[in-house]
Amino acid sequence: MPDMAGKLIELLKEIEPELSHCAVLWDERFGIPQIEATERAAADKGIAVERLVINESRKPEPLITATSSGALVVLTSPSIFVQRAKIAAAANARHMPSISIFPDYARVGGLMGYGPSLTGMFQRSARYVDAVLRGRLPAELPVERPTRFEFILNQRTANALGLRFPLRLLAGADEVIE
Repeated sequence: MPDMAGKLIELLKEIEPELSHCAVLWDERFGIPQIEATERAAADKGIAVERLVINESRKPEPLITATSSGALVVLTSPSIFVQRAKIAAAANARHMPSISIFPDYARVGGLMGYGPSLTGMFQRSARYVDAVLRGRLPAELPVERPTRFEFILNQRTANALGLRFPLRLLAGADEVIE
């Protein structure tokens, strides 16, 4: 979901207005468009990007621990999703504000999560399965983009990092974890 990059950078910049350098965690097996879109969005805001590349042999925690960046953007992949709690813990241990395209990231300890509702996506997937079981060919079905997005803030993490969410962010959140 490369279109989300600008919004993730914008939200990080709201919590850290002086942000000039951020790390972007991405899986090289997925998401070249994601990383490129994130780098463009960051450059538009005057933010330098450090790529933290994971793969089957490179785990995220040591990369996060070693970075000197001021914040972390977490992109998507199945591997990243499975490790989201460890990623959040590593970012928090470094006192790095972080955001992920997985809204659930904030529920497992990350600072912010903004992205498509996984529940909504699964519900829409059920309609596709139903259509195929009723005889429609998968090639006949339209490709649909997510229409429901969630914005979740973790106030406990913000407090631990010594950060305050601007009222505008709090007002726009679907959920604030206290």
